[in-house]
Formats: sequence, structure tokens, C-alpha cells
Amino acid sequence: MSLARLQTWLQSVPPGPIADVTQLTSLLAACWDEFDGGTAEKMEPWKLHDRLEKPTWNPPELGFQMERHGGTVLGSSRAEIHEWVVDLDLKTASCSKGKSRNVRPPNKPLDTEALVQEIIAVVREGVSDPRVEWISSEVVKVDTLLAVPKDGKVHPKTLTARRKRFRMALRQAMTILGWGEKSRDVFERSIPDRH
Repeated sequence: MSLARLQTWLQSVPPGPIADVTQLTSLLAACWDEFDGGTAEKMEPWKLHDRLEKPTWNPPELGFQMERHGGTVLGSSRAEIHEWVVDLDLKTASCSKGKSRNVRPPNKPLDTEALVQEIIAVVREGVSDPRVEWISSEVVKVDTLLAVPKDGKVHPKTLTARRKRFRMALRQAMTILGWGEKSRDVFERSIPDRH
């Protein structure tokens, strides 16, 4: 019954872009469960409201885009755009992932070099810092989790990449300073202290 209402309404719509998105969304959401493939990408009828974009009618196919926010919940500044095609004759719905777009400004880049220089200064001067554990006067452990802390605004993949960049830069800087990496994040003085 709901699908018949959508089909009847679309018969009055000329092929091409659809102007009345509100009416289309209401009719489509009411019959969404009748389309095979409609649950792809965890799609549900209520998600059509306020997210359906750029609907186009090319009988018997209805195409539209949907902005998905899965990544933004995890801290990403980008949302995926899904491209949907609904075939009213076959009663199918199929989805392909399209592009992505910024939904808020991206996170400020981490100044890895400045952070590494802070740690180098702590090691060089032999001072106390919560990010550096002095195992002995010749061995230090750098706490990367404290040096590059978790930030709720940063996507977990971004945080992992930042920590990896930090470790690589720190390893280089510590080697130049005369400290070799004994094990992950643990450095041993390889050049005697000249003080």
C-alpha cells in the first residue's frame, strides 16, 4: 500500500531532480522496508528524514545521496556520502559509497617536532617530567600515551598515526642526542655523558 502511494506520486514527477524532498522522504520512508537491500550499510527508514539529498527520478529508478555520520561519532571531521539507487519495478535498493565531506573543521595538526624537542630537553637536562620515566641515569622510558594524549575530538586512526609519527621522530632525535632505542619507547645512553 505504501509503495503504491510512492509510485503514484512519482508518476506526477517529471524525470530529473526532485524539488519536493519533504514529500518524497515521507513517502519513501513509509515503504522503505519493502525494498530488498534496504538494510545495507545499517540503513533504516528514519535515517531518510533530514539526510536525503539530491534526489533524482529516472523511471523506474530513484537515486539519492545520504550523509552518514559513523566516522564523526568516533571523532572524524568527515562524513561519508552514500549513493542509493531504488528500483521501483524490481523493489530493490542498492548502495555504493561515494565521496566524503567535512562536516566540521578538521583537527589542528599535531606539531610533532615541537613535542619531540620538549622530550629531548627533558632527557638532555635530566629533569622530572610525567612523560619520561628515569629507569636509571643511563636508561629512560618515554610514555607515548602521555606525550601524545587521547583527545576526544581526534579520530582513533588519527591518534594512532600521530603516535607513530611521534615515535619515529623521537627515535631519530634521541639517536642524534646519543641515546639508542633499547626496546619500544625505552632509550639507553650510547654516548657517555660528557658533563
